[in-house]
Amino acid sequence: MYKVTIAGVAELTEEVTKVEIDYMLLQDKESSKSLLSSMVQGIITVTGQILCDSDKSFMLSSTKAIADWSVLKPGHSDVYKNVTVEVTLSGLTEKLEFSDVFVVSYHEQLGTESSYFKLVLKTVQLADTSASGSAPSLSAGSAASKAAEETASTPTINTVADELNAIGPLTGKDTATINADMAARGYFSKTANSGGLVWSKDMPDGNTVVIRTDPAQVRTPPRAWADEVAHAHKESVPTTYMSAGDYSTGAPVTKYSDSNMASTDINSVHIPLRS
Repeated sequence: MYKVTIAGVAELTEEVTKVEIDYMLLQDKESSKSLLSSMVQGIITVTGQILCDSDKSFMLSSTKAIADWSVLKPGHSDVYKNVTVEVTLSGLTEKLEFSDVFVVSYHEQLGTESSYFKLVLKTVQLADTSASGSAPSLSAGSAASKAAEETASTPTINTVADELNAIGPLTGKDTATINADMAARGYFSKTANSGGLVWSKDMPDGNTVVIRTDPAQVRTPPRAWADEVAHAHKESVPTTYMSAGDYSTGAPVTKYSDSNMASTDINSVHIPLRS
């Protein structure tokens, strides 16, 4: 669970699906042996869902405030803000505070069902060289430290198999959770003919991973077919066959079971979801 507070702008809680924090030491070349003359660059990446009113007519104020802040021009008095990130894992909460934070980029991915944002922030501060230092740091064994360690230990993902293994099983998940996970992993979405969503992500190996979330097909009378419950599909296709977020007719598509094994079994490639 995350809570991101941007002073004077917004407090984000239920919107946030993922927070990543990366540190880089920027040493003074003239005194590279002294940490006292070094700076720490912090990159804070916040990914989440754009929340709207019940009619989906307007963004909620917190999300709109983030969008408005991101377009301020350099030199504006409100460009730099103090940011607090609270991470709660297994009942433990770690609070990280950053000063003079500014927006590097802000991206929105808008869909007919769900929309998502990715906010990248940056701060540069003096390196913390003592227990009393004020620059942000992660204490060993803390919740934030564990989160950072998990991010650092994430294996490099280059192939379809790597990506499918990182996604893991989808059986029993609900559509909203899968959509949020796909957005957080950098997938592009478009509305499918079924009324569901097609999520796609190009891989370095020249293939594209496609995750589909489809609503249940209604038949009268029911035929107990695999698509008569809400379901997902895991697929891959050469990237050259992709166009506008989906593959073209006749593309050499590989379909997978939820255990990530290539399969042509109609029941195996329909992954049942929680309604």
